[in-house]
Amino acid sequence: MSILYIDEAGTPQKRVIPKTDPNDGNPNYFIMCGLLVDNEELESLFTDYTNIKKLYLKDTQIELKSNLKKLSFRQELESAQDRAALKASLQSDVYHLIASSNVKLFGAQINKVDLFGRQIVESKDDVYQLGFETILTELATFINTTRHSSKIITMIDSMGKTHDRKIYNSYQDALNSKAENLKVFNRTNFSPTINFADSEFTFGLQLVDFTVGALWRAVEHQDKEWSTLIKKNFPQNNSGEIFDYSYCFCGS
Repeated sequence: MSILYIDEAGTPQKRVIPKTDPNDGNPNYFIMCGLLVDNEELESLFTDYTNIKKLYLKDTQIELKSNLKKLSFRQELESAQDRAALKASLQSDVYHLIASSNVKLFGAQINKVDLFGRQIVESKDDVYQLGFETILTELATFINTTRHSSKIITMIDSMGKTHDRKIYNSYQDALNSKAENLKVFNRTNFSPTINFADSEFTFGLQLVDFTVGALWRAVEHQDKEWSTLIKKNFPQNNSGEIFDYSYCFCGS
């Protein structure tokens, strides 16, 4: 069995004028990412991930996020190094763990300024639906071209009943709107149900948070160090390209 973990970065809030104020919390882009991993490899990755946390942290059960906030490092490490260096080292270890694995990544880069400006999307729900449509279409192409046979289930971070209901509806709308493109999906190899889980206790959701965080920083802050490292995890077409295959630009 394989699991597709999905996460987002940015906000789906409407934006028609490009952001100029760095303190403005409504960014130009919304990023959605999917991370597909085989169940057996997930167990191996979890062991390595736990060992990384043991190396750095007092509490090995704490949830790691790509922003690495609210961490308590082991006392002997904090005495010898500054926190910025420890965070950078921890971050590097996690991204190298992802890059060295066989996980497959899928991404949607949504230009809100362009799409809201042209009224291609008109609401937050439209943004979510477009993100899901893009990720699912990329996944369908991957399944079709690689003959991926392992059954796939989908998981996403729960953010409360009201928000989860909106996400569920946008996901179902995406499945229905792209029914022709998603014919490769069937209940034998893909469960159409989206499953909500708590990322604090769901290791795969923490991995995809790091992944979408890397894509986010590349787009919004032109920091491409980690997105470049994990680029090889995006499936490539016959020409060796990931763009418009496993990573799509939505809008100009």
